[in-house]
Amino acid sequence: MSHQSAGDDSVRRRIGIVASFSVLFAIIFVSLTLSLHLYLGTRLRNDREAVMARLMLVRARLEREVYARIATENGMARLFELDPALTAAEFSRYAGLLVHGDPVVRNIGILKDTTIVMAYPYEANKASIGRDIALVPEQRGALLRARDEDRIVVTGPVNLVQGGRGLVARMPIHGFGMDGTASYWGQVGVVLDLDNLFGAAETFSDASLKLAIRDGDVNGTPIIAGNAETFLDTPVVMPVSVPDSSWEIAAEPAEGWNARIPQYVASGFASFVIAAFIAFLVSSLVAARYRMKNLAYYDTLTGLPNRKMFWDRFNLSAAFASRRQLRIALFMLDLDGFKAVNDRYGHASGDRLLCAVAERLTGNLRGDDTVARLGGDEFALHTIMETGDDTVRRLSERIEGVFAEPFLEPEPGTRVKVSYGFSVWPDEGQTGDAALETADSRMYEMKRRRGHRR
Repeated sequence: MSHQSAGDDSVRRRIGIVASFSVLFAIIFVSLTLSLHLYLGTRLRNDREAVMARLMLVRARLEREVYARIATENGMARLFELDPALTAAEFSRYAGLLVHGDPVVRNIGILKDTTIVMAYPYEANKASIGRDIALVPEQRGALLRARDEDRIVVTGPVNLVQGGRGLVARMPIHGFGMDGTASYWGQVGVVLDLDNLFGAAETFSDASLKLAIRDGDVNGTPIIAGNAETFLDTPVVMPVSVPDSSWEIAAEPAEGWNARIPQYVASGFASFVIAAFIAFLVSSLVAARYRMKNLAYYDTLTGLPNRKMFWDRFNLSAAFASRRQLRIALFMLDLDGFKAVNDRYGHASGDRLLCAVAERLTGNLRGDDTVARLGGDEFALHTIMETGDDTVRRLSERIEGVFAEPFLEPEPGTRVKVSYGFSVWPDEGQTGDAALETADSRMYEMKRRRGHRR
């Protein structure tokens, strides 16, 4: 009897030890799994942020190269507006100076109404002179849109006759009557070599990234460059500012997001074995650090560029303008009575109104104008001015037009007024900050005249 009892106690102790070890191993396994999951999540977020930072640089270079060529086209259009009697020889000489051996610009054509009357370089394109583009089905739509909507139109990619692929940018040229009234005169068309454009922007030079670019405006989102499979994974995707287009650029590590997971697993196990608590603490601190590291270049409420992106783009424009002895127009805008909207309807309604204002501003300005939200109800914009350009008047009229119609927020029929001021760099400030301060002072002078306080 006592022997049986002792045997039962021994069995129960063994069962207890096994159960204790089972629970212990279960706790260790669950803790290890959770720690490893947190660790991997942190490392993958870190990888995505690193890819985002590099992709922002890639996008900035690509946008810079696109708008540099658009500025060349704009310069040619303004030249014909100043002197519509320009001869073919003069045109070729000026075009050569503007292009200056640029491998991205394949050719430049001047259309009188819808017919090509001049082309550069002449020898390679003389057969096109006299052709009525309105009779070419694949080009007619873009031609008429540029004419009827009075704006730059970019189409492509298209297969070029000389080989390769390209973009075709069309910009209206205006004639002016004795009374100064503008009317459609013709167009300047520039063909850009797409591969050379990507080369000039060093778009695909980063071997650590797998990139792809597509046009979101076209059904099926055809790939412009890169591997279509990039968009099928979980890439970092950003919009690319190209006039009259909705390009998107996507990136992921060249070896894929999961290529280094085995290394992470081994490192995680080692860290857990050495000191589980320290590893967890360090992982938490690293995660907090990277959560605080804000790489966003856009305002989270409105989607507009924020202050940092505004000045980054201004610096690029200033460098371009300095080389070509051009000026930049800057505007500061501030909504009148916005505090009253917040006080009466609440901050949520005020936020919706700011989003509606941002949408109208971007919808009514040119694609190459940069508009940003600096904070609160303050907005700023800048654009490159060409010689003899009436940019300040044009932008002032468009700003007034944005606020001429009532808004639906915070309630239908809401009328919103805006105070704004402008300045011209470098005439009214050797630095961008100084020029913007001038615009800011003029804005508050307008606000004061209207009876609104600062």
